[in-house]
Amino acid sequence: MKRIYFRPSGAALPALGLLAALALVFAAAVEIEPCFRGRELRATMHRSAERAGAAFDFLKARRPGGVAGPRHDPAQSGLIGVWMSPVTSVYGNLQAKQTSANPNFAALVARMLAQAGIRPGDTVAVGLSGSFPALNVCAITACEESGAVPVIVSGAASSQWGANQPDWMWPDMEAALFQAGLLAHRSSAASIGGASDGGLSLDPEGRRLAREAITRNNLHVIEEPTLDKAVQARMEIYLAHGRKPRAYINVGGSSASVGSPADKRLPDPGLNLEPPEPADFAQDSVMRRFSEAGVPIIHISDLKELAQREGLPWAPRETPAPGSGAPFDSRERNRPLAGVLLAILAALALRLRKAAARG
Repeated sequence: MKRIYFRPSGAALPALGLLAALALVFAAAVEIEPCFRGRELRATMHRSAERAGAAFDFLKARRPGGVAGPRHDPAQSGLIGVWMSPVTSVYGNLQAKQTSANPNFAALVARMLAQAGIRPGDTVAVGLSGSFPALNVCAITACEESGAVPVIVSGAASSQWGANQPDWMWPDMEAALFQAGLLAHRSSAASIGGASDGGLSLDPEGRRLAREAITRNNLHVIEEPTLDKAVQARMEIYLAHGRKPRAYINVGGSSASVGSPADKRLPDPGLNLEPPEPADFAQDSVMRRFSEAGVPIIHISDLKELAQREGLPWAPRETPAPGSGAPFDSRERNRPLAGVLLAILAALALRLRKAAARG
């Protein structure tokens, strides 16, 4: 009768049973190992989200004029700005702003930092925009809870529905959080933001108000005559004192940070371990410079795609609780471990077959 399965001729059943049991143990190890390996990371993710949530509550309580109405801010997060103001630089998507008011984005950034190989003490360059104050908070808290040292440069102006109240712009929010001890790091400098990083999309009054927001919070003003010089000014801050950033986090779409609108779409939303080719960028930017240096990029942009991919709710009616949702449910299998254990099983099976053949 023709054999329909492999069984080493003469192999003892106890030996085969032992090999099968060992295979089951190895399979269980591959399943269980992420629980132990990821315990510390999950704790970091939880702390990041909880701190972001506390910062959100603080900003909500401090917001001048109270929270926007339920039509624009159904979750009553206090992090949705106004439709138009003198410091509003460009159109903004209201649903994207509603989506951003989720403290679990901090957990997502913390996970990406770990995947990028960031260790305690590593420097991380951070470029923030006034358009997404909630995501700015998430980026900073994730860095701090990961033990990284964020070097931050911000833009003051905002798109619609962001930090676009002239008396409550991102530099004001960041300073208030820092003074309250809810953030341990703050921006080293800030630009007016907007077109060409110098507020060209604002009228003179808007540029004046943005500049005042920077100076009243004792930040260095980056105000260069060209975009290339604005990029260089930022890079000098990121690389000061011989620091070599191990990753770059971009939030939003600042011209100096990402370049042209087409350049903004070059990196995938989220973690880019292999950044785009520098030659693909249409103009100079911080992102292009770090891509040229091979630095991983965490691109917090195109929130709809990022939220859908990561299982975060789009425009939620209630603010998600810190520590809930998809970022905390995923487990990444250890492929190198699985490969080693499979090789061990294959070697044992081969040895058993040769022993049976000799017998």
